[in-house]
Amino acid sequence: MDEKKKDFYNYVDRMHKKNEEVHKLIEINEKIKNGEIKKLEEWEKVRKNNDICINTLDNINKNKELYYYNLKREISIKKKKLLHLNFLLHDIPEIIK
Repeated sequence: MDEKKKDFYNYVDRMHKKNEEVHKLIEINEKIKNGEIKKLEEWEKVRKNNDICINTLDNINKNKELYYYNLKREISIKKKKLLHLNFLLHDIPEIIK
């Protein structure tokens, strides 16, 4: 009977040791998983910041294009006004006579 108890206690001790080893492995895997999650979150932040920078640069380029287009349009309008004034100036000598 003592031999059976001894075997049983040895079996229970081995199971406890295996259980502790399994829990240590689980803790190590959890730490690795948490580290990977933190890295992914940091990379996500960096990616979002890069997207924001890219969007900002795109907006700057669009604004430059719009400014250039508006400037071109304004120059065209001023040229038309100058042409109109030029025609009026040519007509003045005839009106004076």
